Amino acid sequence: NLLIRIEDVNDNHPRFGLDEYRRVVREGDAVFEPALFIKATDADGPLQGGGKVFYTIKTINTDATVFQIDPISGEITMTKPVRVEDTENGRYDLVIRATDQGKPEPLHGDVKV
Repeated sequence: NLLIRIEDVNDNHPRFGLDEYRRVVREGDAVFEPALFIKATDADGPLQGGGKVFYTIKTINTDATVFQIDPISGEITMTKPVRVEDTENGRYDLVIRATDQGKPEPLHGDVKV
């Protein structure tokens, strides 16, 4: 008998459902209607995190703390009402990062919002 065991390696970066997420809000809005969820999947197996990803805001084009992201669900929420004056062009540009739980090094993917 010959037994060959293949070990899963962390060779898949998280992938987002869309290439870019967009949402239009009015000045003064303090919530997204409907809610804004960012979704990424990871194709690696159970020994490499089982497909779980965690979300963070990598960059944003303002010093104002306006948005936060739930690290597990990927829901982006507003921490205060949005203002045109917060950004140079009246538009918020975020980059959201999804990081997998692979070993030895987690992999990540980024998407613009």
